[in-house]
Amino acid sequence: MRRRNLIASVSACLAGSVAFLRNGSAARGEDQTSVRPAGDRTAGLRPLIPTRMFITTAVAANERRAWADDMVLWQAGIGNTNRVEVSSIIPPGCKLIPREEGLKLIKDGQILFAVLGKTNSSTPGVKIATAVGMVIPEDGGTGYISEVQGEDLNADYAARRATEAAMGMYAMRMGVSYDPTKEYDPHKEVYRIGDKTVRVKSASTGATVDATGKHTFVLTSVVFLF
Repeated sequence: MRRRNLIASVSACLAGSVAFLRNGSAARGEDQTSVRPAGDRTAGLRPLIPTRMFITTAVAANERRAWADDMVLWQAGIGNTNRVEVSSIIPPGCKLIPREEGLKLIKDGQILFAVLGKTNSSTPGVKIATAVGMVIPEDGGTGYISEVQGEDLNADYAARRATEAAMGMYAMRMGVSYDPTKEYDPHKEVYRIGDKTVRVKSASTGATVDATGKHTFVLTSVVFLF
């Protein structure tokens, strides 16, 4: 009973405070329509939709794994940011810009959203690679990114696999029958998937772990900007 009375008292106090604030606003001639409902936490929030993106790649090696991991991010130009890994949808109208231009827009400590294709190994002689493949509709519609990373891969093959995967996923989302393994040509950039004309873009990087077994990292990333 005491708990119920306490809750009722607090509720009455809050209601009185809200009424006081509203009356004060009215007395000052403020627009009452701007007052948000108490439970409306989404009012005024806007979706985070990137308008630009760029691709960056890097390779780094060190005796210490943690240092190599950090170094590859710095080599890629994004080591001074707080990175948030995201999935692989290109927003409508998102423009692909040069790496150099994109890096100039990054501030120290900013929260950076990116598709991160990264892998590593310390086994001497092992080849590692990572790649991203992108499908960008010519009409400015929603695109798709796919990343591939792993051992026993070279950079060119990783780029092909990533691009084919992106084309296949885009076709699936469009609901059309399409075999990217038959259609993909590494010397071709423009394709027709369903009733859409799309442009494909890929980037990749690879490395071979040296004889000393240094921890080796490779990174290929698509970075989103607002």
